[in-house]
Amino acid sequence: MEFHLTIGGMSCTACSAAVEAALRKTPGLTEVQVSYTLAEAKIQADSPQVAQLAIEAIKKAGYSASLTPAEQHVPSPVWPVLLALGFTLPVFISGMFFHSSPLTPFIGLLFSTPVIWLGRSFFQRAFLQIRKGRPAMDTLVGISTGVSYVYSISALAMGHTEALFFEAAAMVISFVMLGKWLEEKARHKTLAGIRSLIQLMPSRARLYPDANWVELAQLKQQDLIMVAAGDEIPADAQVESGQMEVDASWLSGESIPLLARSGDAVFAGSAVVSGNAVLRITAIGDSSRLGQTLAQVKKALVTNLPMQRLADALSAKFVLFIIAFAIGSAGLWLFLAPETPAIFALQVGLTVLAVACPCALGLAVPTVISVALGKAAQKGIFFQRPEALESLAQVRRIFMDKTGTLTEGKPNVLWTNAVLQEHAAVVWELASISQHPLSKSLANWAKHSFPNFPKSSITQISEVPGFGLEGIWDGKEIRLGAPNWAGPWPAEIPMDASPVILGNGQVTYAAFLLQDAPRPNVLAIMKQLIHLGLIPIVLTGDRTLSSAVRDVLPPQVQVHLHQQPEDKIRAIERAKSEGEVVLMVGDGINDAPALALANIGISMGEGSYLARQCSHISLGDSNLDLLPEAIRISKQAVRLMRQNMLWALSYNLVALPLAAGILYPFTGHLFNPMWAGMAMAASSVFVVLNSLRLSFS
Repeated sequence: MEFHLTIGGMSCTACSAAVEAALRKTPGLTEVQVSYTLAEAKIQADSPQVAQLAIEAIKKAGYSASLTPAEQHVPSPVWPVLLALGFTLPVFISGMFFHSSPLTPFIGLLFSTPVIWLGRSFFQRAFLQIRKGRPAMDTLVGISTGVSYVYSISALAMGHTEALFFEAAAMVISFVMLGKWLEEKARHKTLAGIRSLIQLMPSRARLYPDANWVELAQLKQQDLIMVAAGDEIPADAQVESGQMEVDASWLSGESIPLLARSGDAVFAGSAVVSGNAVLRITAIGDSSRLGQTLAQVKKALVTNLPMQRLADALSAKFVLFIIAFAIGSAGLWLFLAPETPAIFALQVGLTVLAVACPCALGLAVPTVISVALGKAAQKGIFFQRPEALESLAQVRRIFMDKTGTLTEGKPNVLWTNAVLQEHAAVVWELASISQHPLSKSLANWAKHSFPNFPKSSITQISEVPGFGLEGIWDGKEIRLGAPNWAGPWPAEIPMDASPVILGNGQVTYAAFLLQDAPRPNVLAIMKQLIHLGLIPIVLTGDRTLSSAVRDVLPPQVQVHLHQQPEDKIRAIERAKSEGEVVLMVGDGINDAPALALANIGISMGEGSYLARQCSHISLGDSNLDLLPEAIRISKQAVRLMRQNMLWALSYNLVALPLAAGILYPFTGHLFNPMWAGMAMAASSVFVVLNSLRLSFS
């Protein structure tokens, strides 16, 4: 039996590893998969009783768990984060700029104490991680800030106010709280996007021939159901009789509906634009194409987790090293100290722990991320997952959807020979009753090209699925739609776009070519991407490319036609298996699995909701010019992150031996805690100032 457990309290991938380890020790579980991104665990249990044992195992590991669906998860409130940042500000200002003021120690104590209380969960998790023998980032944060805070209170109580670390404790806690809140918010949005995909599938269907509504769970394969214009198809099926036009844009990404006749396959979640039909069900629920797409999104999100296990492992070693180094240094001086060895050793141990407070390490990446995200947001680039900054800089291969990404996603009249107002009036009368994208474009063309056209009286207007619209005009038949059906296409005009004829079936009154136009500057954008070292690859569901699109693609751009969602997934998996860091750019629901599976997914701001939530980055106003700019910001940010990390590590390599008293035999002086505080502050200031350079680059 398969169960999905919602898990609370996970703050990093080390937590998900701890949950998975606890579950694997539970008897009766045959399969365990824990997703930090989705905050859930999928387990195969012998019985519901075993599932309850799994929940108890998770709780004993220090996390919460329930059978509540993950989609109901509510993110943590933002007010604790804002309070922590608000209390940290006066501590930082007083500690950095008014260090010698007699009020500074008391300001630090007064304002850092509520920050410590607001971040108490870090200390609780650190305790559990130490107790379970799985130290992680929370352990590092808990020990360093806890020691800094306790040491500062102890020193203040003893009247030693030369070097206190209230500002370091408050800053680390508040910045980490902010990062965790942003990460949880992104996860919640991802779950909301998955829910929107689920909602594409109707919950009911009409049986044939009695037209009774039944719940989806009551359907089975080979059942006959009825659908009509305005309905959503509830299951994968084959058309038994009738014909209709179906909007399957969630699957194909193409906005123009497709004609479905007897024997054709249609898919759950598709909308019937016109016509009606009887369908024979071939797949339902999780077995349907929509259900499989949902499963692919979830699988891809699990696959797409950042490589944080290595970082957590290194952090654990760093924590153990610092603790061991502090104990070792104190123990050594306990035997070597010339006088008051206990106090001498305690001072050395506390100084080592205090000077190793990961303030610079903690700020090295978050400050760059904050500056980079702010700069990107000002330009209309929205990083929904901050870790995308690092991965985007490593991208070498970029897969791009065509419709809605390279093109506007809205067909426009490219060419017409219609010059008479009466023809515009007829076009508007016919096209305005239809929801077909081509009809909408033609109605819009008539309204704007001939704003004062006379009203035309057309009667008996009807829509013929797959062909167009027809009616009676001045007692004669009139048609607007496909060539040959509405009238012959002008032989001298190549059909290098979507053709539409206004005619009576034998005579053509006007001809139209509609095309989904490329976005502005596509050619320049492609050249920029190539200059940045990327290989652009266009994946499109189209069978051919219009000349307008071909003209804006440089020769280096590869084009793959007739690509279904599973084809896009295979292309990305193949590129990743070759060691490539892959970027996917798309806008439709059908792009969601590929966006989530790629190392980085970028969605257009006006694209589907699910595509935006499965992506790492969203381009505001669907401005494709922002794509190369996002890559440039990422490369600059990664360079600054590396500089900051190099500085922070260099600082620790120098400061730790000094704090341990390596110079005492030569100078007779221990490393003064005041200098430790100043060094820590200088390290933090350098990191912040270096990060701010990104704002002016």
